Amino acid sequence: MDKSGFKNMWVHIEHDGENIHSVALEHCCEVRKLCPKANMKR
Repeated sequence: MDKSGFKNMWVHIEHDGENIHSVALEHCCEVRKLCPKANMKR
């Protein structure tokens, strides 16, 4: 996979107007772990 076109990692978080699912925070933590491995900003 050619990653040259990608600059950052994003996490899409859905909400109901007030609350987000707790799994969204888990995804943020996982992306934070992946960024240094992919040489990307967090």
